Amino acid sequence: MDKERRKNALIKYARKSLALMVAGIIFIAFTVILSVCFIVAGAFSKELIIAAGVMLLMGGLLMAVYFVSLSKLNKNIAKIEMNNGLEILLNDFENAGRAFNDRVVLGDVFIIGKNTGVIVSYGEITRIYQYIHSTNGVEDTRMLKANLAEGRTVDLCALQLRGKSDDELNQVCAYICSNNPDVRVGYKT
Repeated sequence: MDKERRKNALIKYARKSLALMVAGIIFIAFTVILSVCFIVAGAFSKELIIAAGVMLLMGGLLMAVYFVSLSKLNKNIAKIEMNNGLEILLNDFENAGRAFNDRVVLGDVFIIGKNTGVIVSYGEITRIYQYIHSTNGVEDTRMLKANLAEGRTVDLCALQLRGKSDDELNQVCAYICSNNPDVRVGYKT
């Protein structure tokens, strides 16, 4: 019973990343309210219908991303449980340090991405790096990514834009390397 309570605490931790869900609900609510106002005023046009459709779609996508990350977390927990590693994961979660405004849990064996639903053991990581994406010369995404021994790449968490989390990033990379000295570290790709 205690194990189940601890497992639920881990899932509840990930559910606290409600930003995507809240943003989706706000998009949808705003669109519905605005649409009703335009209908009542009799000023509804084809362009407004298209704009409302786009906003509803964006809200739905944000909510879908939230539920996909929770689903991914549950699948990762089930996979670890099948390999008899659940107790280690739960101990890691309860005793671990947090980084990047509580978006990453750094345990002794596992690293857990709160918003991404990723759970990875340090032994699986072959490379860790900061990914920066820009559109038209403007930085719009910064992620902490890891290449895994099985060949796939995972997003561990989003980072603050324009290098505001670089000091913490260096500490996290150093911590990961202390748990797996074979990890290659790259900073900007």
